[in-house]
Amino acid sequence: MIPRPVPSWIAAVLAFWLGLAAVLARPAGAEETYLVVDAQNGAVLLADAPDRRVPPASLAKMMTAYLAFEDLRDGRLAPDAVLSASARAAAADPVGVGLAPGEKVPLPDALRALLGLSANDVAVMIAETLAGSEEAFATRMTDTARRLGLRHTRFASASGLPAPLDDQYTTARDMAVLALALERDFPQHRGLFALQGFLYKGRGLHGHNALLGRLRGADGLKTGFTCASGYNIAASVRRDGRHLIGILLGSTTGAERTDRIEGLLLRALATPLDEKTPFIDDPDPRAGEEPLPVVDNRQRTPVCVGTVAGELLAGGHALDLGLARSRSQAMARAAAVAHQTGGQPYSLPRPGTGLMRWNAYVGGFAEATARQICRRRQAAGAWCLVRTPQMVRGDFAAAARLARAR
Repeated sequence: MIPRPVPSWIAAVLAFWLGLAAVLARPAGAEETYLVVDAQNGAVLLADAPDRRVPPASLAKMMTAYLAFEDLRDGRLAPDAVLSASARAAAADPVGVGLAPGEKVPLPDALRALLGLSANDVAVMIAETLAGSEEAFATRMTDTARRLGLRHTRFASASGLPAPLDDQYTTARDMAVLALALERDFPQHRGLFALQGFLYKGRGLHGHNALLGRLRGADGLKTGFTCASGYNIAASVRRDGRHLIGILLGSTTGAERTDRIEGLLLRALATPLDEKTPFIDDPDPRAGEEPLPVVDNRQRTPVCVGTVAGELLAGGHALDLGLARSRSQAMARAAAVAHQTGGQPYSLPRPGTGLMRWNAYVGGFAEATARQICRRRQAAGAWCLVRTPQMVRGDFAAAARLARAR
């Protein structure tokens, strides 16, 4: 008997679930690196392996924002500019706002979505607006990194989405230099890095930085996550007349990231300066040495798969939007709702009576937000159920069992 080819959706679901099981079986302990600097004088208060190269994840969007601010300042971008989404921008992987090809977005909304929601589709749209293509924009990002003094950073995308390790990397020291440059050159845009809840084209969205509102004086900047990077954060705190910038790369969970950076910033606030304190602009401590290899944390991050499912399993409730006849119909339904509410559209197969159906979902919500959205949809006569994070895991497990059975 000639084996039947495995449908692509079965292969994808199997790869997801088997990969997740393998990752969960491995010990945690990502190769973490950090640096905390006094933003007022450049003194490095705490550091551990600050020149280790790590994928930046969404911290890359800090450079995307820097270049947008630069073009605004220099008159190459108008404050009232309206950006247009290309098909490539609309197809960017989650997290995103669900752009449609040709959709128009005012620049203020685009910047809020870029830095508040960490929207990858918006990052691509901004890159294409400023440089014609994301590839050309990534080259400009890297050139600007060199100009600003980021000695061991290279960018391959405006969003920080996964790229070959040797094509996209940074260090804790370099991200601190970038954060300081943003503060020095564009203090008027500081509020964009402190968004917790905000309006995007009239609808409410929520950010991902759990440090805001938790640590007294915390006022931004940016979080990021990919499998290869682990959980990253650039944080700013103003407290008791001081201003510190902390960079932490490679934590194993989002909760650990928040706990660790909070502890580091509190330690740094209590650290006195002395004559041995190094400074961020000291000569490159690794000048003349071979570059360190880029860290790959994929085997050290407990919840880590290279798809939207990895972000969903990292926490968050989902909306169950009901069954559709095809995957494309399910995704269209999910994308339409995500466009209104935020969140990540996805679909999973469901067997029927001789037919394969697809369930539409939107994931990545806080519980209260998910329940509020479902109540509104139910009041309007639409199908909507709330799925807890445990239920989301069960949904993917059921899809994996279905794939194996076929």
